[in-house]
Amino acid sequence: MISKIKAITKQLNSPFITPDFLDVKYIPSLDGWRAVAIIMVIQAHFMLTLEKGTLIHTILKFTAIGILGVKIFFVLSGFLITTLLIKEKIKFGHLNLKKFFIRRALRIVPVLYLYLISVFVINQILKLNLIQSNFLGPLLYINNFSFFSATWLTGHTWSLAVEEQFYLIWPFVFKFLRNSFKICLIIILIIPFIKVFQHLNQEISNYILAPFFVPASSIFTGVLISLSCFNSRISNKLIKQKNFKYGIFIVCSIWIYVNYYISARGIYGIYSVPFGDIFTDFCIAYLILFSIIRKSHFIFAILNSKFIKKICVISYSIYIWQQLFIIPKGNYPILEQYFYFPFNLILVFGFGFLSYYFFERPFLKLKDKFSNH
Repeated sequence: MISKIKAITKQLNSPFITPDFLDVKYIPSLDGWRAVAIIMVIQAHFMLTLEKGTLIHTILKFTAIGILGVKIFFVLSGFLITTLLIKEKIKFGHLNLKKFFIRRALRIVPVLYLYLISVFVINQILKLNLIQSNFLGPLLYINNFSFFSATWLTGHTWSLAVEEQFYLIWPFVFKFLRNSFKICLIIILIIPFIKVFQHLNQEISNYILAPFFVPASSIFTGVLISLSCFNSRISNKLIKQKNFKYGIFIVCSIWIYVNYYISARGIYGIYSVPFGDIFTDFCIAYLILFSIIRKSHFIFAILNSKFIKKICVISYSIYIWQQLFIIPKGNYPILEQYFYFPFNLILVFGFGFLSYYFFERPFLKLKDKFSNH
C-alpha cells in the first residue's frame, strides 16, 4: 500500500513537459468557448426581460443556462492561467509574479471601473437608489460574499471577484509549493463538503469561504486538467486523441444539461448538491479538450469560425456592459423604458464593441509589454 502511494506521488510530481497540442502560441477553440459562454449569459439575462408565458420566454426557460456560461468561463480561466504559468516556468525556470499581477490588473480592472463609474453617474442622474455598498463590493472584488447589499446593475461582478481571489491564491501556491497537483486535487475533493455545509446552514457560508470555494471549483477543475496535460505520465495515459470520442462528447453534453435541469428545480438535491457541479465541471473540461485535440471535427470548425472569434474578442466588454442594458422586469422601471427589445441587445453588442476597441484594447496592448510569452 505504501509503495503504491509512493508510486502515485512520484507520478504526480513528474516534471512538466509541454504536450504537442499545447506547444503553440495560440491555443485554438478557447476563444470559441468564450463566445459560447457569453451567448449563454446573454440568453439567460434576456429571458428575465420577457413576460412569463410567452413563446420566447418558454423556449429560453429550457435552453438559456446562464450559470453554465459562467462555469465555462471559470474552467477556461483555470486551464489557461495554469497553462501560461507552467509554460513560463518551463521556459524561464521561474515565475515573475509581479508581471503576472500587472497583466491581470490591466485585463480586468479598467473596463470594470469604467462601468462602475458610468453606473454611479447614471444613478445620480436618474435616482436609481443605489447605495454605497452596491459599489464598494465590486470595487474591492469581494462582491461574492454577503457583506454588501446586492443589486442587479453590479451583481454580475461576483464572478470577477471569484476570479480575482483565485489569482491572489493560486500563483503563490504554484510557485512556492511543490505539490501543486495534490493541493488542487484536495481542494476539489473538499469543496463538496463545503457546499453541503453551505446548503444546510447559509449563516456560516462566509465563515467557511463558500462564496469563493463553491464557484471556484470550476476554476480548480481547469487547473487540474492543465496540470494533467503537462504531466507526462498522466498525459501519455489519458490525454490521447483516441480517448476523445464524439459519443463521449454527446454524453457529457447531455449530463451538463440534465444537471442544470435538476439543480434549477431542486430535484435529487441529495446527489446534485454535493457532486453535480463537480461532474459538470469535468464534463466541460472534456468538451474543451475535445475541441482542442480533435482538429478535424466540425465542432473545431464552428468554435474557430470568424464570427465566433469576433464575439470572443469583445466578450469581456459585453459581459461587463450587458447588465446595464438587459434589465429584468420590475427592477428599474426608469431604465426599462429606454432599454427594451431589440434596442437593448443592440446596445449590449454596440457598447461591447466600442468599449473594446476604444478603451479596453489600449490596456491590452500595454498588458502585452509585461508578457513573457
